[in-house]
Amino acid sequence: MTRILTVIKEMYAPILANAEADTLSPHGKLAIAQHEKSLALIPAIFDDLELESIVYPRSELVHRLSKIDLSTIDYVISVGGDGTFLDTVQKISQHLRLTKAKKNFIPIIGVNSSPLSSVGKLTAADTDTLVPLLKKIISKQVFSQQIYQISIEIKGALINKFALNDILFTHSNPSATSRYLLALNDSDYEFQKSSG
Repeated sequence: MTRILTVIKEMYAPILANAEADTLSPHGKLAIAQHEKSLALIPAIFDDLELESIVYPRSELVHRLSKIDLSTIDYVISVGGDGTFLDTVQKISQHLRLTKAKKNFIPIIGVNSSPLSSVGKLTAADTDTLVPLLKKIISKQVFSQQIYQISIEIKGALINKFALNDILFTHSNPSATSRYLLALNDSDYEFQKSSG
């Protein structure tokens, strides 16, 4: 049986608990309604495809990773948007590196839980397109693609967090200009200046 670790965005529950329905913008109401609908559909999708899924809220992922043998996980599904996807990639890949896991790569599939209100550029599906995509993945009609992450060294020390799309450099004084040397692999250093 295919085993999936599902990471879900959970930011909407506190918004609903702390806000009156009439104070939310139409966009906010739409996003919440779509996200809740997506979360309700996910278990049925997994049942229909006979997939075993472990579900964790995004905020609990780091604490729970130590309790899972990731070598038994076939896929990770991130349900939310680009932020949830990026956070999931960072936490899973860092855990694999730090624990020197048997597996050094687990395919992560992004599912946009609110496609009418969220761009979801890094996601591969929404709940309407997830079933056909999972069927193709499981039957090996679609293959995963390994995407390299970027890392950073500061004064020769490797910073442990790898990033998928960007790393932010800032000056200790936010209004000052940052100055730094930048190099790719073994290339020559290039001097950079940027605001912030």
